[in-house]
Amino acid sequence: MQLAKLLWLSALSLPSTLLHWWRKDYQDSRIIFEQNGDLQYFAISAKLQRMLVRGSIVTLTSLSTALIVLSIITISLQISRARLEKSLKKFSKPSSVALPTLNLVKPST
Repeated sequence: MQLAKLLWLSALSLPSTLLHWWRKDYQDSRIIFEQNGDLQYFAISAKLQRMLVRGSIVTLTSLSTALIVLSIITISLQISRARLEKSLKKFSKPSSVALPTLNLVKPST
């Protein structure tokens, strides 16, 4: 029960979290690697960080929306297929009963 509550609260806070990441003021960062006394610098600009985060937000939102829409379409198609099968079963029973009583006449040649 607590897991469901935690998931529900996380889902409710997701829009504000995404908005926070979208509007965040990113800072340039530098990572320093040292190997055998040799220093190497790896710099990540604030603009690159902003583009990566915003691109990830747009991509994940688009994929989530597509997944939800496709799931709804699949459920709808399964329901309509089940209804169609049910109606076909309803109509196939009387016709299968009537088939043996038909007199088939062979055409004369």
